[in-house]
Amino acid sequence: MLKFGSMSQAHHYSLWLMPGGDTETCLAAIIRDLSKTYGTPCFPPHVTLLASIERAPTEVVAITRALASRLKRLQFASSGLVTSGAYFRSLFIRAVVSDELLAAYMLARQAFGSQPAGDFMPHLSLLYSKLPEIEKQKIIADLMDRNMPTRFMLNSVDVYATAGTPQDWRLIESVPLD
Repeated sequence: MLKFGSMSQAHHYSLWLMPGGDTETCLAAIIRDLSKTYGTPCFPPHVTLLASIERAPTEVVAITRALASRLKRLQFASSGLVTSGAYFRSLFIRAVVSDELLAAYMLARQAFGSQPAGDFMPHLSLLYSKLPEIEKQKIIADLMDRNMPTRFMLNSVDVYATAGTPQDWRLIESVPLD
């Protein structure tokens, strides 16, 4: 909990690995189209590196800058489209867990002194929802007609304030990777 004057409020931050260029444009269009079609939240395409960080924003940014200086651009390789019953992983592109992605995750955990919340499962969500599985399978079939990227670079680590609903989430800082 952070205190500002007499007000006390919790701050939650997440570190997102971000694609850029044509990949970002393509994935953002898919997310936007699904959001409009199904009345679900729209959000930037991203791979969550670390979530539920509760620290002062200046501290999160400083630690993220130091972390990013130790990372290189990371490759995302798709292992396919996957669905789950989890709202924030309703429909997603699952990543191959490369040594580089795993090392970035371990460095982030170490930098923030966080304990793992389970197995690391890097992915890029396309839809946040509670849609029935049959509807999600229809979406997957429709997505097969789109030229969706299956291998791309993650070019930055972005700090997002992720308290509240996806509509409330805000970019705090974007730190490019070399």
